[in-house]
Amino acid sequence: MDWYCYDGYCRKPQPRYNRALWNLLRDTYKDALQDMVDYLAWGQDENEGAWYYEPNEGYSDQSNSGYAVLGLEYAGAPLYGFECTIPAFVKTELNRWIGIIQNPVNGDEWDGGSAYNTDWGVDFWVNLLKTGNLLARWRL
Repeated sequence: MDWYCYDGYCRKPQPRYNRALWNLLRDTYKDALQDMVDYLAWGQDENEGAWYYEPNEGYSDQSNSGYAVLGLEYAGAPLYGFECTIPAFVKTELNRWIGIIQNPVNGDEWDGGSAYNTDWGVDFWVNLLKTGNLLARWRL
């Protein structure tokens, strides 16, 4: 195949089978992503609405939940072309967690921030990482 140049960049055209291969890989990857989304939905804690190290642990923390939500956002986003289906109950349960873990606005230094877990209380170990994770949950 001949090279072509445009705006100072030269490229060699790719054969058509690369597009077909990408479509096949994308569809296979989407199936795998959907399976992971389903696993996260199944493993969401029924008591608090978030995640811990094991599925349905009866306990949740903001760190593990942040990673779970990051994965769900990636799998569901149209930007990457997968648009996996996230069950509606995941978002409903997650809203419950947001209400539990966010520090109340009461005039202290942690107003609106996010704690680590419910056992330690909403005033313990509030920091930027967990608060950023909280912002990501609102987007989901």
